[in-house]
Amino acid sequence: MRELRGVWKKRAPTDVRKAAESGLRWLEEHQEKSGLWDSDKHGGQPLFDPGVTGLALWALLGAGVTDSATVRHGLDYLLKTQDTDGVIGSQRSHSFQSYHAFATIALAEGANVEPATYDGVARWIDSMTDPVFGQIGYNYPGGSSARPEGRQEIYLAEKSQAMTAAGAWCRQLLGGAAHASETLPKSIELCMRILPTWNLGGRDQLYHQFGSLAVYQHDAKAWRKWEKALRKVYVAAQETNGSWPPTGVWGGDGGRVYSTAMAVLSLLTPYRYPPGFAAKPRQRAHEAAAIRALRAARKDDNPEVAAAAKRALQRIGPRE
Repeated sequence: MRELRGVWKKRAPTDVRKAAESGLRWLEEHQEKSGLWDSDKHGGQPLFDPGVTGLALWALLGAGVTDSATVRHGLDYLLKTQDTDGVIGSQRSHSFQSYHAFATIALAEGANVEPATYDGVARWIDSMTDPVFGQIGYNYPGGSSARPEGRQEIYLAEKSQAMTAAGAWCRQLLGGAAHASETLPKSIELCMRILPTWNLGGRDQLYHQFGSLAVYQHDAKAWRKWEKALRKVYVAAQETNGSWPPTGVWGGDGGRVYSTAMAVLSLLTPYRYPPGFAAKPRQRAHEAAAIRALRAARKDDNPEVAAAAKRALQRIGPRE
């Protein structure tokens, strides 16, 4: 999963490479001494500091910057802000789950998760998906993407498929039945109807980031079309200091750090993960439990039971 990290400097087109390098440099130069990235200092809201710190770290880690003081200080900050409930940052905002999630992504690079957790995630995504069209809702099945209060008429929900893209990406990561879902191609099709744009009404970097991940893993032809639009938009929108302006749907919350980290992550999508890596089937919880039971049965005192278990495992084949 990590095999492509760092190769983007050789493989990326010149304009993408320069844009990513400038964006990463801006992020490194604007980390605070405490390890955080200050959201409100760059046009956002202070409650989003843990979230934008997680995004900045995700961008750096995804670009192959792992053994650096910048990354270490950022991770230390996130660990210090975690409360006794496990939440990273303050719970005073209704949006705390969003910035907690971004911070967790940065901390969880390479972490192992119990299979039962994946099963629960898959069930939740299914429950929020319109089975006919494949649209995945934010707070009800098939609903539209969320919008900040007071900005609904500026950033139109129908100009984005942020939750559909995020849900599709999660299905790809989950593998197995989730990846084979009949609604996954429908979700990707919805995304392909709304390509990345910098027009004000559709300037949703959350959508662009997760849409890039989902489309890239789904189909090479679709990715070429998506990437052409993405590249045109983000190379042109970058400012001379290397950052991107905080003018999108969530720019007023996450500020320039959010916008810049999201832009870098989107541009480096094909260099962060190998194509098709998400298609590898993942064991479901009951499957893993059954295999563990068979392995234990190989040592049963009853030789017939032990032999039967061995034959069953041979038929199943090797498993991680």
